Amino acid sequence: MYTVAPCSGVVVIEVLVVIVLVVIVVVVIVVVVVEVVVIVVIVVVVVIVLVVIEVVVIVVVVIVVVVVIVVVVIVVVVVIVLVVIVVMVIGVVVIEVVVVVIEVVVIEVMVIEVVVIVELMVVVIGCDCVDGGDCVMVIGGNGDCVDGD
Repeated sequence: MYTVAPCSGVVVIEVLVVIVLVVIVVVVIVVVVVEVVVIVVIVVVVVIVLVVIEVVVIVVVVIVVVVVIVVVVIVVVVVIVLVVIVVMVIGVVVIEVVVVVIEVVVIEVMVIEVVVIVELMVVVIGCDCVDGGDCVMVIGGNGDCVDGD
């Protein structure tokens, strides 16, 4: 029978191979853990950046929409106020024209009344002047002839 010495070269090589394999397994595990951590960090950072970008875009869109709505409301109010002012000015001008026309008609009627009254006074108060004299009216009395009888 043969005996193998405990420190033979084959045993040492086998132990070294096992140690190298254990180191390789540990290194692979560490690399995998580091890769997983890096992937998780990248995913978290990308998700956070995307969420921040989406929130910023949503806020900008909301601000733009609110500004557009406010501008449209202001423009509509200004247009309504301008239309009301124009309608009021046109109404005032039309009313003034109607008032002036009514005043002119009233003045014409008053002039016609004065002419008629004067003609009636001349007829009623009139005098018969002989020799072509002029009739002069006297208030409260009859007409007197001038340069005539």
